[in-house]
Amino acid sequence: VFFAFMVNHAKILKLSKGYRGAANNIFRVSIQAVYRAQTNQYKDRKHRKRSYRTLWIARINAAVQYYGVNYSRFMGYYSKLGIGLNRKMLAELAVSEPISFRAIATYVVSQFKDVEEARLIPARERAKLWVTRDTLTDEQNAMTQVFVDALNKKTKE
Repeated sequence: VFFAFMVNHAKILKLSKGYRGAANNIFRVSIQAVYRAQTNQYKDRKHRKRSYRTLWIARINAAVQYYGVNYSRFMGYYSKLGIGLNRKMLAELAVSEPISFRAIATYVVSQFKDVEEARLIPARERAKLWVTRDTLTDEQNAMTQVFVDALNKKTKE
């Protein structure tokens, strides 16, 4: 004689087959283990998608660094051009078909070369204001030499 609860128990115990300890043969423990396992399965199916997207982004970023842009700018330019490849395919091209990826990357970067140049102008202007040993005037060089001579004189004494 089969009762309804026996069917449910058998189903849960079948799902918990292979679990360690009491979780594989005692219904009260096994139902908790199965519930936890199914919760983690659902959660990890979602997490796997995030993990792969992170991997693809890292691969694309590493590949486009060579062309002088970072991932964020590259994907911005890429989406404006309307090319139909997704991140998964771009990452696969970057890893297994570098020549094809180079064609795409150089095309995207060349289409926005003027934007990149305009973006770099303020940085170049700021770099001109930096004082380095190579950019000192004659007067500054003379003053520096006076200080160096004074320090050398003190150390000899």
